Amino acid sequence: MTKSQSTFFKVILMVLGLGIIFAAFKLFNTAETLTDSQKFFWINLAVIYVVFFFPLFFNTITLNNFDKKIPSLVGLWFCLSLFEFVTLVLSIVVLMEKLQVRIAFIIEAALFFFCAIFIYFAYVGNTHIANVQQEEERALSLISKIHSSFDMLKLKSETLGDSSFEAKKKINSLADEVRYISPVDTAESAEIESKIIAKISEVESQIDEVTSGGNSANLTAALTTLELLIKQRKLLRR
Repeated sequence: MTKSQSTFFKVILMVLGLGIIFAAFKLFNTAETLTDSQKFFWINLAVIYVVFFFPLFFNTITLNNFDKKIPSLVGLWFCLSLFEFVTLVLSIVVLMEKLQVRIAFIIEAALFFFCAIFIYFAYVGNTHIANVQQEEERALSLISKIHSSFDMLKLKSETLGDSSFEAKKKINSLADEVRYISPVDTAESAEIESKIIAKISEVESQIDEVTSGGNSANLTAALTTLELLIKQRKLLRR
């Protein structure tokens, strides 16, 4: 079912429900005029139905956002359930003329106000948590790639001979250093991290060249640059 089809189906259900309430109103109220208590009861009955149905138009849960939306939805439905229960009780009490309409209205309005505030902060808090989580994932993505790239680099460095002992030692040392890089979600950190990943790839190419009998000077230079980049990145903090 597409989004538009789902919305259309929800609208149909909502209209049918209101139609049933209207039919019940016509069936049980044959008097020409209604008392204030009766008006309050039937209006509240429609309000209870609409309030219950309304969130369905604004909350779409998918597999991707399920864990992010659950906290705010729990707060939302708790408030709605509380509001609807109290409203229903007030409506019945008013209909039985045990409570004045104006007092019941003030209680209902105050409850609606506090529930609205609670729902607002529940959504704001949930949005903030989701944003922080996205920032953390962004900040960790390149660092995770650096770690995995260094694992491959260490594996490749094993192909170097004894003459490249210092280069192997430097690679192992740098691999230990990058494990202490703290996540930072800035353009500067992302740029340096991308350069580190590119330089690791260059070091791998230089290792292939050395193992093929080439000069190790380029490998040493690439490792020196890589070390400098890692030191620059470690200076960045939250």
